[in-house]
Amino acid sequence: MKRSADNPLASRVPDFLCVGAQKAGTTWMFVVMRESPGVFVPPIKEGNYLLEARERERAWARRYRLQQVELMRRYYRGERLVVRDTASSLELIELYEQEDVDDAWYTRVFGHARAEQIAGEVCPSYMCMPAKNIEHAVRLNPELRVILFVRDPIDRLWSQIRMNTRYGLIDRPLDELIRDKQAMHTFLEYSDYARSIERWSTALKPGHLGLFLYDRIRQEPRKLASELFGFIGASITGMHGWTTRTNIGQAMPLDHEYRAVLLDWMRPQYAYLRRRFPSVVDSWLEEHERAILTGSRRSA
Repeated sequence: MKRSADNPLASRVPDFLCVGAQKAGTTWMFVVMRESPGVFVPPIKEGNYLLEARERERAWARRYRLQQVELMRRYYRGERLVVRDTASSLELIELYEQEDVDDAWYTRVFGHARAEQIAGEVCPSYMCMPAKNIEHAVRLNPELRVILFVRDPIDRLWSQIRMNTRYGLIDRPLDELIRDKQAMHTFLEYSDYARSIERWSTALKPGHLGLFLYDRIRQEPRKLASELFGFIGASITGMHGWTTRTNIGQAMPLDHEYRAVLLDWMRPQYAYLRRRFPSVVDSWLEEHERAILTGSRRSA
């Protein structure tokens, strides 16, 4: 059932999810969809409900959701922010203050979409969800479509490390961290495209998992946005926001020795992705190998 003027508490399942990868363009996509009239996304980007729905992940996912409420309320009240409907966004944020949530709560969120809009959620934590959580998402909507951005695995991982460093979330020397594969588990997990793509593609209907290259956000953003909208069945009329630059990171060069360690660990990921994007993956590998060779010569 879709929301209407005389049924403001209607429920609706999401038509699509963007599940990641983290540090691979999901904020850019969120902005494009938020600013375009053909799509509805909740005002809080990473609601994490599909993780919170299961006991194993509930505590941290709930804590994360509640922490975002006041932060996002201030964000949407900011003078520099331009959104289509700030009042509606602030109203919907109130739903996220609810302590305990369930499927009825989740479908109420998407019940705020207009009938002609395609509705969905952007949440990169969903990329690595356990199979049972993925099955839950597909039970809610067997026709679900899922978007996954593919970024060079090493570049994606290093961007995540840069972000965590900027926010003070890394409490040990990088040289020690990078060489400890167990400590690097979370960073490696979000570059594990092989496992995540197979999990999602197994659960979804054929053709309902869309893989899109992160590189295209810089190269051809409007064309990419149009293809994303086409994949989820949304109108591109009034599509907006594809030129927005988001999450510009700090400069933090990747040492050639660290790159060599990461490349050794990541070779299975490049081999997997090469089956889908051969020329692109070859160019990624060439760049990494050239950087390692150049760095080795300079330090010799």
